[in-house]
Amino acid sequence: MKKKLLSICALALALAIPAYAVFNEKDFARTLSILRSELHQENVKMEQMRARLDMNNEVQHQQLVDMTKRCNELALILYSQNQDYTFDMTYALEEVTKQYNEYHKQRMPYDEIVARLNLEIERYEYLAEALRRLPPVLDKIEAVPDSLSAVMDTILVHEAAHHHEDGFDFVGKADTTAEGIHLHEHTHFDGTTHDHSHHADLLDRISDYETSADEPFYLDEQGQADRDSCLAYTLNLLEMYTAFRDKIVMDNDHYEGMSNRLEESYNYARKRYRLIQKRIFIDGQDNYFTVLRTLPRYARMAFQDARHKYSMGDTTADAAVLRESEWRGPLVSLFIVYILAFIGIATLLSNVVVRFLRKRKQLFQTESFRLRSPLVTLLSGVVIFALTVMIAGLSVKHNFFRVASGLLLVYAWLLVAILVSLLIRIPAKHIRKIWRLYLPVVLLGLIVITFRIIFIPNRLVNLIFPPIVLGFTIWQYVICRRVRDAKEARGDMLYAWISFAVMLGTTVIVWAGYVLLGIQIFIWWLFQLTAIETITALYLLVERYDEKYLKRRKLEYKKSHTIYEPDRKDAYIAVTWLSDFVKKAVLPILTVLSIPACLWFAANVFDLTEICRELFFKPFFNLSDKAGNAILHLSLYKLVLVSAMFFLFRYISYVVKAFYRRLRFDRLSAKEGKTMIHDNEINFTLANNVISILVWGSYIVMTVVMLRIPMGALSIVAAGLATGLGLAMKDILNNFIYGIQLMSGRLRVGDYIECDGVRGKVTSISYQTTQIETVEDTLIAFTNTTLFNKNFKNLTRGSAYEYVKVAVGVSYGTDVEKVRTLLLEASQKLLTKDKYGRNLVDPKRGISVSVDNFGDSSIDIAMKQYVLVEERYSYLARARELIYNTLNENGIEIPFPQRDVHIK
Repeated sequence: MKKKLLSICALALALAIPAYAVFNEKDFARTLSILRSELHQENVKMEQMRARLDMNNEVQHQQLVDMTKRCNELALILYSQNQDYTFDMTYALEEVTKQYNEYHKQRMPYDEIVARLNLEIERYEYLAEALRRLPPVLDKIEAVPDSLSAVMDTILVHEAAHHHEDGFDFVGKADTTAEGIHLHEHTHFDGTTHDHSHHADLLDRISDYETSADEPFYLDEQGQADRDSCLAYTLNLLEMYTAFRDKIVMDNDHYEGMSNRLEESYNYARKRYRLIQKRIFIDGQDNYFTVLRTLPRYARMAFQDARHKYSMGDTTADAAVLRESEWRGPLVSLFIVYILAFIGIATLLSNVVVRFLRKRKQLFQTESFRLRSPLVTLLSGVVIFALTVMIAGLSVKHNFFRVASGLLLVYAWLLVAILVSLLIRIPAKHIRKIWRLYLPVVLLGLIVITFRIIFIPNRLVNLIFPPIVLGFTIWQYVICRRVRDAKEARGDMLYAWISFAVMLGTTVIVWAGYVLLGIQIFIWWLFQLTAIETITALYLLVERYDEKYLKRRKLEYKKSHTIYEPDRKDAYIAVTWLSDFVKKAVLPILTVLSIPACLWFAANVFDLTEICRELFFKPFFNLSDKAGNAILHLSLYKLVLVSAMFFLFRYISYVVKAFYRRLRFDRLSAKEGKTMIHDNEINFTLANNVISILVWGSYIVMTVVMLRIPMGALSIVAAGLATGLGLAMKDILNNFIYGIQLMSGRLRVGDYIECDGVRGKVTSISYQTTQIETVEDTLIAFTNTTLFNKNFKNLTRGSAYEYVKVAVGVSYGTDVEKVRTLLLEASQKLLTKDKYGRNLVDPKRGISVSVDNFGDSSIDIAMKQYVLVEERYSYLARARELIYNTLNENGIEIPFPQRDVHIK
């Protein structure tokens, strides 16, 4: 239906689009002749399109009749619903809302079409007037001029011969009288005829020529014939466009009437939706303790509602008619029988399939498959059941079967998702035990969906559901206690306890009288649990893919590329970007979106999507200024969207930084030919901060736009912040400015600095502080202002080496040259390399040994060298040990202060 309406709309718009235009030719006569041909082609096209429109108008009229019937049927359904049958009422309200929304989506743009047609009509009116004024000027287009009467037959025959090759061959039969030309009909090439009396009516309005000696020129005989033909074609087009516009206006009037009736039903539906919303969330139903006090009377009333609803035990003529309804009595019972039959067939076939696989396929003869076979049997049975219900729902043209089949397919999807997740995640030997954790939730969900399928009356559900949910809650608690030691499935235990909490809350709510609210909460948790199981299974599949395939690809990538920081998660970003995208963005976004999606699906089960839509999209916080301009709009939809966008922008920031890091490493490696690069050789701090500002700044801008925060309000806030920062936050501003200077290259993460007697490695640079890690493995943070005020020393900025002197004293009289030779030979053991392949001692300067000082009791010998800054302390320890061992092994004394004490 929608496609047909769109085709009609497209055809109508095509009529309103100009199809010809005349440009400057070599002379006026040629221009007029071209115009005549263009107008003739436009007439031919209009004749073709008018035939198609006539056919489409019939289709459109039938669609209008069907929509009108449907509109009236929905009005009868809506206004006849009993308020005690909430499920029936919500179904009727949902159907009216769907019809109203579909109508407004499918309605043709009549106003646009009429506006285009009015432009075309105006254009042709001006063209007709322009043709009339060509000399000799026609006084008025009311009577046929003699020249036109004389040449009209010739024109028609000439045009027919001229355009025979275009597929049209007509011979007009004209009768020239004193009143003008009367065109009776023309014959098409296919033998069909078309009445041309409207041509005569148009031409009858053309008057005699008005001759005037003041005209600068006159059309010759051919020009007058062309002018008259153009005028006839123009008037014909004008008539056709006017007739089509009138038809559109008439259809619009019919649609307006139907729209008004739909609007009335929709407004009534929205009012009843608000009443149902109030009943569900505020008023509630009968308190179950009150029901227990009046149990016999309440049970009698509930079963009376059931007998009336399903026409049971009533032998009256009206009851016999009601039992023929698609929603009552035997058909509902018959559907339940069908469902039981489908379950039996599915169970039988699934057992046959599993047994066949276990006997014939080596893959399915393992112990793991044997332990999983009960769940595999159940899964295959649910799939077969779903396919059977789907086929039955498509083949049976029955409204009740259609609605019930859709709900059963939803439940089958929930069950399949849970079973597949368990088969993927849980080890085979524990799968039966873990499945028992989900059994109460799954069976209670089936009972709740059955209530919706049979449109159970309010009193009956108020009577039987509270004890049912209480029993299932106790069952869930007992199972959770029995399986509480399942260490291999801690996540499933958590879900089971959450299910128990939800069922316990549902029990309390239901017993308090809010039965419909409790049912809605439980069915939401059933959908949410399914979504959680699905997302968890997807995450586990991604992890298994990484372990099985991505790990091998990393090794292959490592062979062909130099990996500078193999311990970083983003070191293999060229290989892992898609997996990271799924784990860092897709799955978290699906988790966030699953909450409103499950709320929507749960509401859709009970035809409460209109309430859900209102709660979800309606702003719960709407702040406006005195003029009524919006300042801040908060709704659940916007908050969910902003939360989902957070994970997307977080991944964008991560992947951009990773690719930038990789690019800078590759460029430096290609430039200097290094295979190992130290972490402070490239300044990433400023680039990372710029990337973060750009990405998160874009996120903040999009959030501001989505929340409809006006820029004027932001300007006021920014001005206030600027004033406050300028007056009370001088230190913060200084730290910020100095932080930018540090990031621009004066300091890099990985540099070794010394400030205020503290020496350590820079681990991070922010806009306020710089953090260093000392030799004692402690973290110290300096404000950026302090670093500049204390004149910190960057020990690795100019060179990676620093001067180190190791002094030792030898006794007076020791051969200094011998000591120098021994120490130089022993120091060769210190000439090693670090993990990045750099020499610990600067090879350009080497190691030298010389006399440093004359002490009180020794000659001080110094071993001097330039050592890597980060290796200073470990090198000093090794060098001192080496010197001591060398001197000791060669019998060279290291004197130390002694004191002789003489006792008298």
